[in-house]
Amino acid sequence: MKGFVAIAVDEDPDHEAKETMNLELYTYAKKDRINELTDYHSLQQYQSKEHAPLSTIFDAVTPSGNSLLHVAASYESENVTRYVARELTSLITRENYQGDTALHLAARNRKLSTVKILVQADASLLKMTNKKGNTPLHEAVINGDYDVAEHLVGEDREVAYNYYNKAGKSPLYLAVKNGGGIDILDLLLDAIQYGNSNYPKREDGDSHSKLQPEVKSPVYAAIELHSEAKLQKLATKFPALLHYKDKELRNPLHYASSLGYIEGVKFLLEKYKAGATERDKQGNLPIHIASKHGHVKVVEVLLEQWPDKMEFLNGKEQNILHVAAEHGQEKVVQYILTNISEENGNSSSKLPNALLNETDEDGNTPLHLAAKHGKSFAVFGLIRDKRVDKEIVNNENLTSYNVAENQSKAAVMEYEKSDKMLAKEHQCDTDNVAMVDLKEDKLADAKKQHETADSNGCKRLDFYQVKQDVKTKIEFLLLVAVFVAGVTFAGATQLPKLAEKGSSSEFQRSIHVGPLLLNLYIIVDIWSLNSSVVAAIILLWTQLNDLKFAPYALWISSNLVGGSIFTSSSKGYKTYEISRTSHDSFREFITSCGGKDVLENLAREFPAIITKQNFINDTVVLEHHGNSHPH
Repeated sequence: MKGFVAIAVDEDPDHEAKETMNLELYTYAKKDRINELTDYHSLQQYQSKEHAPLSTIFDAVTPSGNSLLHVAASYESENVTRYVARELTSLITRENYQGDTALHLAARNRKLSTVKILVQADASLLKMTNKKGNTPLHEAVINGDYDVAEHLVGEDREVAYNYYNKAGKSPLYLAVKNGGGIDILDLLLDAIQYGNSNYPKREDGDSHSKLQPEVKSPVYAAIELHSEAKLQKLATKFPALLHYKDKELRNPLHYASSLGYIEGVKFLLEKYKAGATERDKQGNLPIHIASKHGHVKVVEVLLEQWPDKMEFLNGKEQNILHVAAEHGQEKVVQYILTNISEENGNSSSKLPNALLNETDEDGNTPLHLAAKHGKSFAVFGLIRDKRVDKEIVNNENLTSYNVAENQSKAAVMEYEKSDKMLAKEHQCDTDNVAMVDLKEDKLADAKKQHETADSNGCKRLDFYQVKQDVKTKIEFLLLVAVFVAGVTFAGATQLPKLAEKGSSSEFQRSIHVGPLLLNLYIIVDIWSLNSSVVAAIILLWTQLNDLKFAPYALWISSNLVGGSIFTSSSKGYKTYEISRTSHDSFREFITSCGGKDVLENLAREFPAIITKQNFINDTVVLEHHGNSHPH
């Protein structure tokens, strides 16, 4: 190389260049054309062409704020990188608009040779962070580049564990989460373990994590990935990380319990059993967290960690059934109810009976909390259990029934209030469509707010959606009932016509062969007709009366209609038997009333669709509507 010249450039690292880089210089830096870049005569030509001093030309940037050194390092232009780092020292620590130095870009783009040149030129680059808080080692780990990570951590091991980005993630955390697998994790763990004997350490000499509560433990990353292999590596090299607590004072066992990671829970219990009895800021044990999120298997394992199950109380004096009922985790509720001992005594294999009716600091039983928060499945499961005392009153002297009633009344009042507001808005000038739409949007937002929370912070029962769902079900079921009634009525009118049209001898022979079948046919047909008509009348009556009866009306009507459909399919068998000895035209009529398989399948499924889940949900929300909605 020839023609090297010393160029005076503004040494202020905070200098913000406004000039855009010359495209020819950009190309020289990108393609490592050091001779053209450093040729004195070429520089003279650029200076004349740009009408600017050489310092300004070399201080120019790309549209994203990259300097000449950024470009060279990104494309692994070794000669240009070495030259610029030596001659234009102010560019070494220069940051682009994202806060990246040239070393950040080299590490991100897996350019090991330029990484080495830059680190040799200025080791302080290793600890510089961009706007995301990432060091160059963060970038190497994120991109899974083992070679670059190995060189960087070899130059400064502290960066591997003691530098966190704005998301609270260290390179070690990223190596566990998404840093190229086990190899990079082993690299960082070995570098930390053998390069700094004080990590991690606490004053009494026992190993303990120096992680701050606001940062993320690498153990959490392994738990989130459900990776027992990475958990094992972390526990082997730094067992104190298993003791780490975040800003909510939750340990790794809390976190594994929240995710339902059963293998991780068992592993952590083997390594740090005391974690099962540690509380977070709200006083919750890991078993309460598992109950809250509905992880039955985790609850089952954690129950084995202490002989007296009544000891599992959180900061609100709530047991695991309280927590499961409050958050509507019906599987956990059902598990607890199934495993409650029949007697008051406690045993190692059964849960104590006292869990069912124990009260928290507010005097609420699990049934109170389920009713208060509108958890209908939990309410249904608890009410069905005869061991649950429904008459217990809380500190406000309310039974669980009173709590549910108050919730329903509050929902109805909010609904009626919104309905009145909506009616008033529709009386406004309809010419101004935009204004009307805006007001209705505001009303919709208000409804959403009422649905989510009341003044006490409890979840508001979704009265609006339930009412609409019930109306839709009524309309659908009414349509089916009318259709079935029409079909059965048509079937009843066909026999006299056939008797008139058919030959007397044939018809008499039919009656002689199967009088019982004819009677059964008539009975079944009349039953189907009457059932569907009664169902239709009930549904029509429901639409004109109190909404609180709607779930019960739906339940009764669905069974009546389902029964009508089923008996109609049974009628098909009777008519077929009758028609075997009668005229072909009669047989064709019977065949046209077929489809018995479809009807039977529908009869099996149809009542169950409405009578189970939907009936429970709708009843809890609507059964007290009449008490707060006078006719």
